[in-house]
Amino acid sequence: LGAIAGCCKVRWLLCVYAWAALALSVACAASSAMLSLSVSSRATQTEMDCQQVQVGEPLGPAAQAAQEAYNGMQADLAYCRQNDGKILELSACPKAPESSGARWRGSKFWGVFKSAEEKYGCSGFCKDGPSLFALPAGAVDEDNLQTLRPACFSPLMQEVRSK
Repeated sequence: LGAIAGCCKVRWLLCVYAWAALALSVACAASSAMLSLSVSSRATQTEMDCQQVQVGEPLGPAAQAAQEAYNGMQADLAYCRQNDGKILELSACPKAPESSGARWRGSKFWGVFKSAEEKYGCSGFCKDGPSLFALPAGAVDEDNLQTLRPACFSPLMQEVRSK
């Protein structure tokens, strides 16, 4: 539209184009700011829910799905270790989808937990927990596989807010 107005030397059309571009940029900036506030607010609520759990309060709704996913993955790993106590990580569990130790593969949170364990050396979401993925590499062995690590909620929510 701007190119046509410029080529045809139609000033009023060029003016309309400029105003439309300005309106669109203002709308995009406002939407971006609102989305950023929404993400930051959600991260803050999740962090507050997890802090409540740390002091013995019930788990709030913002953090519930992630904590339940971690609990399920931890249960799957415990199930696998019943058969072989030397299993260090979830990926060593049976691959059959019907196996009780393989339900974690369908979790939408496994990549988040794996990445957090690698980057921050944490495990668990709201509560401290043992490593699920034996990360960073070499940090987990048969002697410390049940050692609790700091919960991952704080570094993960800081990362969300920084993006």
